[in-house]
Amino acid sequence: GTVKYIEDFLRDINGGIISDNRIKITDKYFSLFKKAKVLYSASTAVQQHTSIHRAKALIDPKYFANIKSLDPRTWKDRTAEMKKYAPVAVIKEIGRFDTGMGVSAVENLISRKEFKNMREKTGDFIDNAGGALMELGDTTAWLQIWEACKREQAERSGLSVNSEELLKLAGARFSEVIRRTQVYDSVMSKSSIMRSSSFGNKLLTSFAAEPTKVANMILYAKECAKTGDKKTARRYRGAVVLSNFMNSIAVSFIYAARDDDDDKTYAEKYLEAFVSNFVSSFIPFSYIPGVRDVWSLLQGYSIDRSDMALWAEVISTLGDAGKVVADMESGEVVAEKIADCAVSVASFVGIPAENILREIKALLNTVKSEKLTSIFDTT
Repeated sequence: GTVKYIEDFLRDINGGIISDNRIKITDKYFSLFKKAKVLYSASTAVQQHTSIHRAKALIDPKYFANIKSLDPRTWKDRTAEMKKYAPVAVIKEIGRFDTGMGVSAVENLISRKEFKNMREKTGDFIDNAGGALMELGDTTAWLQIWEACKREQAERSGLSVNSEELLKLAGARFSEVIRRTQVYDSVMSKSSIMRSSSFGNKLLTSFAAEPTKVANMILYAKECAKTGDKKTARRYRGAVVLSNFMNSIAVSFIYAARDDDDDKTYAEKYLEAFVSNFVSSFIPFSYIPGVRDVWSLLQGYSIDRSDMALWAEVISTLGDAGKVVADMESGEVVAEKIADCAVSVASFVGIPAENILREIKALLNTVKSEKLTSIFDTT
């Protein structure tokens, strides 16, 4: 198994990932569907910045104190510096906020002005808007890690913070931290199954980049403990727990808003969502592609994977609409079913209509749960 893994890695890193023209159509469908499921998703956006806590497995938390990278006025200069001394930041920019959703080679090579004009002509500016908050979370997290690496190396080496020698050391350290704790789109950072060109494997590992990274950190901690390096093992485990904790805090705000239970207050919904998310983040089966589907079935849930979710949604909606028409129900009900079907089918062409409607409903649910609906009451 080890030999096979190394052979596959060497083949992939030397350009062995060759796309089969026969599956380009299915790849395009998958890319569009994945985009529709991510863009304009509030829950995805709020989780992006929490990945910074995993970096504390390698960098002492004290170096993250009072970092001012959240100031937008410093982003341009800091980003340019980071990309110059840590090329992994360029790879991240190309890959964007989610692996498999990056810009094309042509888009990356042309000038920014031409790129902007091309986006506006094709309507892709809507996609950029949908991913703006996710890009913001990624940018601030990586800039803070970069600053922490500079501080760490300055203390260790005694060099000036902005000296050329210090920046080179920080760049090497930053690349190590990113490779071990963060998600970006590269052969070097993907597991073997995620590097596969098989469409089936792509479906199986969709949205699994983050869980795979966490699983590897946990396994690395286990190996460190075996070899007697208990300090490193504790730091890795602690970073994972802290990241899961902060992630649960952030995402529970959105999950609580989506809860349409009229008998609960927002605070009750939030507490329930937080406990559920934080506890489930420690179930090891949820990090393993394929195994997580079996675990979901054993718990009594359906498999909510992208290769099946869309088809199930469309078939169910079409069936409901057909039944309503056959029964000659009211025109309003028929229109509602057709609208539901349209939202489902929109995912085929990469339109995140479902996400947008879901977040609007979440806002209304929150208003309703806090008994503020009287200001909207027209009856």
